[in-house]
Amino acid sequence: MSNPLVKRIVVMGVSGSGKTAVAARLASQLNYSFIEGDDHHPRSNIAKMSSGTPLDDEDRRPWLERLNQLITESQNPIVLACSALKESYRQILSEGAPNLTWIYLSADQSLILNRVAARQEHFMPTGLVASQFRDLEEPAYGLKLDANKPIDQLLPKIIEHIETKESKKVIGLIGLGVMGRSLALNLLRNQQSLAVYNRAEEQELIKDFELRSQGKPVDIHLDLASFVKGLETPRKILMMVSAGRAADLVVDELLSHLAPEDIILDCGNSHYRDTEARQAKCQSSNVHFLGVGVSGGEQGALWGPSIMVGGNQSAYQQIAAALNLIAAKSSEGASCANYIGKGGAGHFVKMIHNGIEYAEMQLIAEIYGLLQPEYSLPQIAEIFSSWNASDSESYLLGISAAILRHKTNDEFTLQNILDRAGNKGTGSWSSQLSMQLGVPSSMMTSAVYARYTSSQKSRRVKLEAQLGPKQAPNRAIDLDQLHRAYDAARWINHAQGFELIYTMSEESGYEINLSVLASTWTNGCIIRSRLMQRCQSIFKDHSTLLDHAGTLQHIEAAQDDLKDLCKMGIDLNRPIPAHISGLSYWQQITQAESTADMIQAQRDFFGAHRYQRRDDPTTSYHTEWE
Repeated sequence: MSNPLVKRIVVMGVSGSGKTAVAARLASQLNYSFIEGDDHHPRSNIAKMSSGTPLDDEDRRPWLERLNQLITESQNPIVLACSALKESYRQILSEGAPNLTWIYLSADQSLILNRVAARQEHFMPTGLVASQFRDLEEPAYGLKLDANKPIDQLLPKIIEHIETKESKKVIGLIGLGVMGRSLALNLLRNQQSLAVYNRAEEQELIKDFELRSQGKPVDIHLDLASFVKGLETPRKILMMVSAGRAADLVVDELLSHLAPEDIILDCGNSHYRDTEARQAKCQSSNVHFLGVGVSGGEQGALWGPSIMVGGNQSAYQQIAAALNLIAAKSSEGASCANYIGKGGAGHFVKMIHNGIEYAEMQLIAEIYGLLQPEYSLPQIAEIFSSWNASDSESYLLGISAAILRHKTNDEFTLQNILDRAGNKGTGSWSSQLSMQLGVPSSMMTSAVYARYTSSQKSRRVKLEAQLGPKQAPNRAIDLDQLHRAYDAARWINHAQGFELIYTMSEESGYEINLSVLASTWTNGCIIRSRLMQRCQSIFKDHSTLLDHAGTLQHIEAAQDDLKDLCKMGIDLNRPIPAHISGLSYWQQITQAESTADMIQAQRDFFGAHRYQRRDDPTTSYHTEWE
C-alpha cells in the first residue's frame, strides 16, 4: 500500500499543452522526482500514435496502470506529467494514491496545433490533436491554469496552490458519535488528512475522541465556519449525524459556508427519498450531495466497513481513493467501497441490506428456538459453528455462536437478555417499498412483524397466563435436515431482497449493477457471507437469483426439508414466521396456477372491479353475480 503522506503532483493536459516542461521545472524547483508519462507508453501505443491512429481506452489502460504503480510505489515526492484526459483515466491513476494534487493546463485547439506542428522527434502527429480534445473531460477539481502563459508565471501559482493545499485538511467529518468516531479513527489510521467538527455542547464525545486519537494529526473544530475554512477545495465532508431533521439542519447550515463543486457525503441511515430531496437542494447551490450507505457497525466502521455510494459519479471519483483505503476488502482483495448508482441509490441499497439482515437474524433466532430445550446453549453454539464452517458461513451465524457461548458472572449472558427486540425503522421501510412496487418481500416483512410482536411483552405474558403455556410434544430433530432447510430459506430471502433492488433500479433509473453491489457486501457489512460471494458471481450473467438454474435446483432440492421444519415448528408450538413465509413464497412463485381467480371474482362481485378471462387475458369482463 502506498504511503498517503508522500506528496504527489500530476500536471495534466492535452499533448502540446506544456505539461512536461512545467512538470520538470516544478520538480526541479521543489526537489521532487520527475516522471514523464509518455516515456512509459508501451511500444505498441507509440507505434499506433506515430501512424496517426488515436489510442482507445483499452490501449491506455496498461499505460495508466503502470503510471499508477510508479505513483503508489514511490517513497519520494513526485511530479508526474500525464495527459489524464478522462475522469476514468484519472481514477486509474488515483487508485491507492489518495490526495493527489492536480494541475490542469488548459489550452485552445489552435494553440496546440501550432505547438505540435513545431515539435521535432515526437511521436504525436498534428492529426491526433482533434482526438485529444474529443477525449478531454476537464476536471472539476485541482488548479486550472492557462497553458499559453510563460512557465515563470505558472510556477508561482502552482507553488502557492500546493502550499495552501498543504495547510488545509483533505477530508472533513461532522459528528463524533459511535459511527462518526470510528470512521474518523479509521481515516487517521490510514494516514488521511482529517478535520472533524462536533457541537461544542457534546463535550463527552469530544473528550472521548481526543483520547482515542491521541498523537494523530487531526484538527478538532467546535465552530462550523472554521471547520469548513480549514478544508482544501473542493471540500469533501463526511456527515455522520442522525437521519431526519438533524441531517436537514446540518445540510442547511453547511450550505451557507460551502462553494460550488464542494461535496457532502451523508454516511448516516437516511431514507433514500430524503437523500434525493437533499441532493436537489444542494444542486441549486452547485454542491454535490452523495448518499452513502455504511454497514458493519462500530467495529466495521473502525476497521473496514462496506460502503455504498449513490449520487454524482464524478463527485464520488474525487473521494473514491480515500474510501477504498478505509473500506473492507473482498476475498479477492477488491475494495468493498463502490459507486452503486444515481440519485439515492446508496441509501436505498443500504435500506434493503437492512431488510435482508432482519430476515437473516430472524431465521437464526427461529432455529435457536426450535433447538431448545432439547439442546443446551453450548450445544446450539456447536451446531451453529459447524454450519458456519460450511457453505452456510456468514457473519451473523458466527456471532450467534459466540453469543450462545458468552457468560457474565458464570451465567450465560443470553439467558438474562429481555426478549423484546428493538428496531430503527429500516426494515419496515423496505417492507413498505416492496408493497408500493408490488414485489413480494414476505420474509423481511415477517421478520419486522416478529420484532413488533416481541415488543408486546406484557401482552404475551398476560395471554400465556390466561391460556396456559403451550404444550410441546417430544420430537426428534434431524440436524442435517434442519441445516438444509435453513440454507434454502436464506436463498429465498436473498432472492426476494435482490428482486426488490432490481425492480427499484429499473423503475427509478438508478442503474445498479447487482454483481458490483453483491461484491460490496462480501465483506465489512452485516450480511456478508459465502452465499453473497455466490450472488456476486451469479449476477454477472443474471438479473435475479430465480433466473439462475443452479439456485432453483438448490432450493427445490431442500423444499421437503423446509416443509418438515415448518411442520416441526407448528407441532412444537414454536413460532417460525420467517421460515413459513419463505416456504409459502416458494410454493406460490413455482406454481403456474394460483387461487387468485377467486380473489378476482370476489372483487368483481362486491366492487365491479372486473377481471380477465383465461381465454382472453387482454380484455376486462364484468359479471352480474346476483
